[in-house]
Amino acid sequence: MTPELKELHDKITQKRFLLGVIGLGYVGLPLSLTFLRKDITVLGFDLDPKKIDLLQAGRSYIKHIPSNKLTTFVQQGRFSATADFSRLNEPDVLLICPAAGPDGHSRINDLSRHHC
Repeated sequence: MTPELKELHDKITQKRFLLGVIGLGYVGLPLSLTFLRKDITVLGFDLDPKKIDLLQAGRSYIKHIPSNKLTTFVQQGRFSATADFSRLNEPDVLLICPAAGPDGHSRINDLSRHHC
């Protein structure tokens, strides 16, 4: 194992890594909360500035996710959201959650518009 992989492995094992979640929709936001509940810090990325503003204020825009669950993580500095994709180099691990509607069907199949 390379030193870089060992370092990443150790960070993950000790829950000291920063998780990046690209797409904070009906898949990405609940997934972020799942990791937050497991003491993993999350930096979320999304293209919608209104969504980012709400999330940064600790307010959920998804009906089945109460804001109070999100507010605590924002206040603790364990969750933040951004539309600044130049920050993609900050997380140790990235998960890509393509846009999906409330029915769970993907609205985009072409990820080429996401410039990584």
